[in-house]
Amino acid sequence: MWENFDVVRDRLSSYKVYPEAKYKTVRGLPMQEQNLEQKVRQYWADKSISNAEKLKGFDLDLSKFDPRNTNNMELRKISNALESLGIVDQSTGGWFGGANLEFNSLGNEINKYKKVDLIEYFDGHLEFYKRELSSGYSIVKDAQTSLYTAISVLQALKEYALEVRANSLVDTTA
Repeated sequence: MWENFDVVRDRLSSYKVYPEAKYKTVRGLPMQEQNLEQKVRQYWADKSISNAEKLKGFDLDLSKFDPRNTNNMELRKISNALESLGIVDQSTGGWFGGANLEFNSLGNEINKYKKVDLIEYFDGHLEFYKRELSSGYSIVKDAQTSLYTAISVLQALKEYALEVRANSLVDTTA
């Protein structure tokens, strides 16, 4: 079971919507986890809820966040904050915390602070999934849907970062 299962379930307890099949997960998880993961995906795709509402309670300073110029440590910090608040499940959070990871022969991560272009990373995976789906490999459909959820979260984070910057500007004409 996910570490943040109860937190996610509690956070989404008031989100009542008929489950759509396109958000269904097929990864062999226990049924309650599959249902909650489907709910997380559907919640993040729901345009009737603002991104500000979806990120409610998130207060990490992202004023300098640039998804095209970040690193794994920053992404992991964001992912951990999102997961601890139940804003995302661990599957979605994994897209942030696992971008372009590299390990040495002993299994130690060697690129914690190396530049990561998260948008390029996501685009590369989307292209791969599209190719595989067009070749008849439907198994990647679940991963593609999970990635779309992560992209929705990234868009919300970009909006949040811009809002934080706008709110911190000082009017020097007064």
